[in-house]
Amino acid sequence: VALRLHSRLVLLNACAIVITALIIAYFLSTRFTEDIESEIQEQLQNSAALGMDYMRIHPEQNDPIALASRLAELLEVRVTIINRSGKVLGDSELTPEEIRTVEDHSSRPEVIQALRTGSGSSIRLSATVGASFIYVASFSGDRVLRLAMPLVSVEAVIGRLRRQFALAMLLSLFLTGLFGYGVYLFVSRPLRHLAVASREL
Repeated sequence: VALRLHSRLVLLNACAIVITALIIAYFLSTRFTEDIESEIQEQLQNSAALGMDYMRIHPEQNDPIALASRLAELLEVRVTIINRSGKVLGDSELTPEEIRTVEDHSSRPEVIQALRTGSGSSIRLSATVGASFIYVASFSGDRVLRLAMPLVSVEAVIGRLRRQFALAMLLSLFLTGLFGYGVYLFVSRPLRHLAVASREL
């Protein structure tokens, strides 16, 4: 009976550790993701402002394909240049042939917001590339400059964080079981023997 009671206490303690660890891991990973995404978005907004200034004064602005490639080299992000109707004029990750056949971008949320307010942003899966990106778009004159950064690095960091939490949780469970066994071996069992012996007197 004493052993069953002790096992239940150890099991309850282990369950409490698992639940607490899962809650902490969820909130920390969520907050960490939000902080990183917010920082990347702010960086992209600053880069977009620089990119718009470059487009206004640079003679290559009449060649949007070359301009997108040049801005991508300078800003180290994916660059897309779109006209006000949603047609893609240049994209740093697409060939001229792919640009001619790429779908209209007028329905993209960041483009819609930029056309309405001058700037826009979104975090979503790219229909063109098939990967998750943070998008920031700025509108001036008759063109939308859209910058994008993949979330692969963010997802990798979150994945490592979750694996570290899982390892810490397993270690905690192991130590809990070890401590529980030690308590049973050096405290509970001697006390039970003592109780049995006292009843026999």
